[in-house]
Amino acid sequence: MTVREVMGPEVLQVDIDDTLETAERVLQENHLGCVPVIHSEVIAGVLTGRDVRTAAARCDPKTTYVGSLPLHTIGDLQSGEANHGPGDEHQLAAISDEATVEEALEQLADYHAERLVVHDKDFQIIGTVTRDALRNAAGRSADTAEIH
Repeated sequence: MTVREVMGPEVLQVDIDDTLETAERVLQENHLGCVPVIHSEVIAGVLTGRDVRTAAARCDPKTTYVGSLPLHTIGDLQSGEANHGPGDEHQLAAISDEATVEEALEQLADYHAERLVVHDKDFQIIGTVTRDALRNAAGRSADTAEIH
């Protein structure tokens, strides 16, 4: 079973044209340490809570745009270099929609995360997948395998 079959359509992200105030609200309301930043429907980088707090201390969060900040890159998603492992708040926990449920569960464990951002082959964010959804899917796969 693939991640695409399990994921939900909700995507937590900010656009480069969003204000720092909007980005801060997304981070706080969802208890996130970082959030993907989108430009023309493609992942442009990662913005952290620390980035927002630092910028807000020197400029107006209501009139300063996310795109005016230097973003943390997520590396080359295609080669998998974006996902080095836990402990780096600048790394976006993202996975291909073609990955297996088992691969996604391993990545969640590596990141000590509860959800992954899901991207397609063109690296557009298309959804999110939670630990619970993956565990449920893994259980259904195991049940189906036992029947056959």
